[in-house]
Amino acid sequence: MLLAVLRVMDRSPDGKLTVQEGPAQLGPSPEGTLRWLDLAAEGDDMLERLRTGFDFHPLAIEDCQQFDQRPKLEEYQDHLFLVTQGFSCPSEHLSKLALHELHARGAGCTRRN
Repeated sequence: MLLAVLRVMDRSPDGKLTVQEGPAQLGPSPEGTLRWLDLAAEGDDMLERLRTGFDFHPLAIEDCQQFDQRPKLEEYQDHLFLVTQGFSCPSEHLSKLALHELHARGAGCTRRN
């Protein structure tokens, strides 16, 4: 069983980058700061903290609990949720492709009609 790993990367308005590990910075970033959360091997407890700390839609959290999804983009009232696929080739044999699934939330989105 893999332990949850959380890395928080912030880029301040002046361009300074800080990286911290652990859930201490789990929550919205300071005004003007771009925050990236890198979460691996998440568990239900960590996903619940994401839901409450960032106001994730419950369906987005449900999507985070299930892998093997088709790529999609979901539009919620104040954010977008993206599921996308990628791959890497760890050896010279193309038959050994490693598939990766990325779940991402974009905040601060505004609708255009």
